Amino acid sequence: MGGKQTKSEAKLDKKSMSKIQSLIKGELSEDEIQCCYKTYQESRRSNKELTKEEFMKVYSGLFQCETTDFAEHVFRTFDLNNDGTVNFQEFLLGLCFSGSKDAETKITWAFKVYDIDGDGSISWSEMRNIIQSVCNMASENVIDEIDKELAKQVPSKTNMLNGLAEESNAYEKRDRVGEIADRIFLEMDSDKDGYITLEEFRDGAMKMPMVISLLDNCFD
Repeated sequence: MGGKQTKSEAKLDKKSMSKIQSLIKGELSEDEIQCCYKTYQESRRSNKELTKEEFMKVYSGLFQCETTDFAEHVFRTFDLNNDGTVNFQEFLLGLCFSGSKDAETKITWAFKVYDIDGDGSISWSEMRNIIQSVCNMASENVIDEIDKELAKQVPSKTNMLNGLAEESNAYEKRDRVGEIADRIFLEMDSDKDGYITLEEFRDGAMKMPMVISLLDNCFD
């Protein structure tokens, strides 16, 4: 779809609009779709589809984000056919999936963000990688809030760590981001096999909504 459209086209035609609306099932209005289309068209250097570099610039502009790490992970979830580019249909579907109000849709999309290699499960290193990317975009105050909220939700796995840190007066020296990722991983890996499946992720996200809201913060 994206490859056949010329950069000069300012609006989607009625046939393309109808097809898009049937795919996104009312997630966006016609005006919102046209606005996204204009942004997409203006972001391409040629008549080809968005490259990873172009996509990252669009992402940074839309969500006022300067980090490239997380934008690369988002690109991976938008590039549905894994061809290294994002056409307009993929672009719009990605925006809808990532911002969906439907819990199952949002959880499935979030799982794909964490599942970096796309093998159907989340490893410990993948969890740490994504949490680090997200926290790189956050202020220290936000990380403090995440740390404290997670300690309330998963107290059995965090009290000892927090107690040791406070006793040694080394709170600032803690690898808080690493601990956040570890706590989430330990809680979600219910069968303790070292990997988080989609089912485990879904159950964990219901208990710890912050796993999804962390990604939402990157789209504010």
